Amino acid sequence: MAKTIMISDDVYKGITGMKRNGESYTQLLARLAGMSKYKKGSILECAGLWSNLSDKEIEKRKKLIEENRKNWREAKW
Repeated sequence: MAKTIMISDDVYKGITGMKRNGESYTQLLARLAGMSKYKKGSILECAGLWSNLSDKEIEKRKKLIEENRKNWREAKW
């Protein structure tokens, strides 16, 4: 359920300057409040995720990642 809050113009300008590219005000306030539901994790949380995969499966995933990167670079926006 959404809520409407009132803030002063100077606070609005201040928090607007803190927003990250593509971030909503809800995400910004959640990030500032330390709410993990909206918080981006650390890259370190990924360490070891592939430790149980075979070398063949790892190579397959690396190839897919590289193909996606290539397609992303070639995309015309």
